[in-house]
Amino acid sequence: MDVFNSYLQQRDHAADAATKKAARDGTAPAESPDGMVAELLAEIGRLFYAQNDGARWLKHQPALLLALTWQAGWLTQRAITLPLPRYRAVMMEIIAGIAEHGDVAKIEYFPAYFLRCVQLWFVHNGEEVYERQKSIRNVIDRTLLHGAAGRAGPAPDPIEALAAAHRVLAGRKRATKTHNAADAQTTFFDV
Repeated sequence: MDVFNSYLQQRDHAADAATKKAARDGTAPAESPDGMVAELLAEIGRLFYAQNDGARWLKHQPALLLALTWQAGWLTQRAITLPLPRYRAVMMEIIAGIAEHGDVAKIEYFPAYFLRCVQLWFVHNGEEVYERQKSIRNVIDRTLLHGAAGRAGPAPDPIEALAAAHRVLAGRKRATKTHNAADAQTTFFDV
């Protein structure tokens, strides 16, 4: 539990520092993908790992990150994006649904269950998200083509950063077992 609380304190300290810097500069605190993911990880830890020690939560973090960024890969494949608050709202809806309806005690490996829940949410709601964002994208594209010639380009898309993280996490291979050649079964063609 000490590891879990330490992580939450570090995350809260970083968020406070960003808020103070924004107030000092006279700007609104910028929302970042890594801050949002850290917030979602903390919420998952509070809801589903609080009764365990923090070691299991730390061990599951790479798989949880894969599940948290899966949505960004789905959006990027369809050439659409979401604002970070909407991205967070979708994930919080899924997390709240698991907390309310899921029998967490029976789940052997929570990250796989969580990823499956995220994927099922998009099976049921993905078409609506796609249609809404596609129409918004088309309006923005037309506006940019007709009225914004010579202006600075748009800010980088935070969803693309999350999608890149998802590609990196999905590309990692698990360690495989090595077999001793002496233990292998002989075949007819061995000399």
